[in-house]
Amino acid sequence: NKLLNSMGFQRFHLDASDAVSGGYRIVRSDGTLAYDSLSEGEKSFICFAYYWESLFGASTSGSPPDDVIAVIDDPISSLDSDTLYIVAAHVRFAAEIAIESKSNLRQLIVLTHNTQFHHEAAYETSKKKKPGDRRYFRLVRGFDGVTVAKDDGSVSQIRGSYPMLWNSVVEAARSDVESDLIHVGVFNIVRRIV
Repeated sequence: NKLLNSMGFQRFHLDASDAVSGGYRIVRSDGTLAYDSLSEGEKSFICFAYYWESLFGASTSGSPPDDVIAVIDDPISSLDSDTLYIVAAHVRFAAEIAIESKSNLRQLIVLTHNTQFHHEAAYETSKKKKPGDRRYFRLVRGFDGVTVAKDDGSVSQIRGSYPMLWNSVVEAARSDVESDLIHVGVFNIVRRIV
């Protein structure tokens, strides 16, 4: 509930469930159940908040938390820009504590197609960066339709859509492959740029 309040979700809260041992229910401030009336963004954020809390907790009360490798797959679906920023800040914090080995979180893998979220989550506030602390990979679909993983090393190459389109044109110009498929692809990319 502290996490929900800090994020501005004050129209509902979590309450212990009488029906399920160790379970919770989502309740409005007037006491009515809220699950059926939640927006997609509210549901997404509750899932993220539950996942976030489970990263640093133990499966049984009183025992130390297990070591974790966390995979976060596009946590900002249906969220507004303010909440996107807050979720990105939490992801950034998780990356910092994983790098510094300050918790049970040993590795963090974040998947997203949203460049704004990527830039917010990948922003490094620490000036004490060591080589190899972070690694960035992009999944890139080639002109032949095959998707490959590109290792960008410790510097993210993700840009907004406009620079990425120009980068595709440059890569096609450097390619030794000559085919009608590549030419049509480049024409479509240039059309999108214009």
